[in-house]
Amino acid sequence: MIFLIVMIFTGCISLSFDEGEMEDLGKEIVELLIKQEYEVVYDEYGANEWIESTSLSSVISNWEKQIDLEGRYVQLTSIDASERGEHSVVEIEIQYTNMSVDVRMIFNKEQELVGLHRASGEVSAVVPKSIIEEELIVGEGTKFELEGVLTMPSEIDQALPAVVLVHGSGPSDRDSAVHSYKPFRDIAWGLAERGIAVLRYDKRTYSYGDQLTPEEMTHFTVHEETVEDAVRASNLLKSDERIDSTNVYVAGHSQGGMLAPRVDDSGGYFAGIMILAGSPRPMWEIVYDQNIAFLDSDVIDESERESLITEVEQHYELAQRLDDLSLKEIESTQVFGLPAYYLLDMDKYNPVELLEGSSKPVLILHGETDFQVTYEADFLAWQEALESREKVTFKSYPQLNHFFIESRGDNQGTIGEYEQPGIVADEVIEDMAQWVWIQSD
Repeated sequence: MIFLIVMIFTGCISLSFDEGEMEDLGKEIVELLIKQEYEVVYDEYGANEWIESTSLSSVISNWEKQIDLEGRYVQLTSIDASERGEHSVVEIEIQYTNMSVDVRMIFNKEQELVGLHRASGEVSAVVPKSIIEEELIVGEGTKFELEGVLTMPSEIDQALPAVVLVHGSGPSDRDSAVHSYKPFRDIAWGLAERGIAVLRYDKRTYSYGDQLTPEEMTHFTVHEETVEDAVRASNLLKSDERIDSTNVYVAGHSQGGMLAPRVDDSGGYFAGIMILAGSPRPMWEIVYDQNIAFLDSDVIDESERESLITEVEQHYELAQRLDDLSLKEIESTQVFGLPAYYLLDMDKYNPVELLEGSSKPVLILHGETDFQVTYEADFLAWQEALESREKVTFKSYPQLNHFFIESRGDNQGTIGEYEQPGIVADEVIEDMAQWVWIQSD
């Protein structure tokens, strides 16, 4: 959960804005902070209202909260100043050896500091020299063209096996970025370094979500959101002469893992299916469990808990009888904040039944500290449901979370955990690569 503090400034612009002057001022302050001269910044540059509302200790703790992860300071990579009403905003990116960090400063018309925010940062990433990336379009010529990237080894001496990455729920870019994570980028680079091509692309709701009409949203399903574009991505890979069209695989994460068998059945026609942090259970059942777990935590006030649990139980009961509703009722109903039509469509495709009706190899991976899709309720459910099916490989990782990144920090077991920078564990990428090569032989 992200909390945004929005400051609205009113009145006429009275500040004579000088972009170069403000950039120099921002740079001067950041360089002092890098040198840990916090008191100088606080006492000499801070506006009275900022000093009254922000302690020196909080400035220091915010700046140093991940200093052990960042590595050595390298350089300031970008500086940008802009006018915002009677205020000026200076944004600076700092490059450390391990991470890049964005700093945002707000100044009043006297050029005093009234706001200072240091983002959590993200892992510094430079494309490895052993791989190349090509920009391309998934669904070129269709109504929903999606920008994407094909990642491959820089040296190709034979047709390559390839993987299509399929996003989880919600609008996601090609890297499936969440807070400080970019798991699809990590997987693409890691597999390409091991000789496997990877296609990742921006999700339709990420690129066109604000352009979908009310009519389109009334009957919007995962077919339009995910499946159709994943099939197009598969076809695009198979048309590339550098790719072995008989060895194209799908790797779906979270909801994408739940949908991977459906993508295959709907025209993806993959050589094998990888399910990462997916579930065989209905979506509404997973959302119910997530809500109950949240309400059982200490975050909710005891006075509110009972009424909220009652509301969640009502949604749960409604979700179980969607088949009994008329089409008109379905079109106007929401369950757990999701359109009932969307959930009903998902219920029509049982991933276990689709896998049981297929003989293709399947790899199911899970992080045991995952609190969104759990080991007990979801990974073990896969094992039980597919225990008699041949060519299924299961593996779980004790220290990894929903994104297959090491679970650490003070906020483990919450969304706040994802603000702690990290990359997909090399062990997971190695397991995926070995599995692909075994199927390719």
